[in-house]
Amino acid sequence: MNARYPPSCVVMAVIDTGFTGFLLVPPETLRALRFDQLKPRRVKGQLANGTSIELKAAYGVIEIPEIQLEDEGLVESNPHIRETLLG
Repeated sequence: MNARYPPSCVVMAVIDTGFTGFLLVPPETLRALRFDQLKPRRVKGQLANGTSIELKAAYGVIEIPEIQLEDEGLVESNPHIRETLLG
């Protein structure tokens, strides 16, 4: 779909070694990437305290040009997510 977020291409993210996923983003990021148009899948997530939550998920690509990294994986979100986590 050739969408980028954000337009400046700079995102602050927390690298979380305890996060077993690829990328967890706030819902507005998922909408800005137009993933809602892809009919995202629903998957189960588990918080550090053991609580289960439902996540919307779609496959996407992350680029970090400064280190010549491009990787694809499942980008997940939930209405309660407020920060970007990189697993």
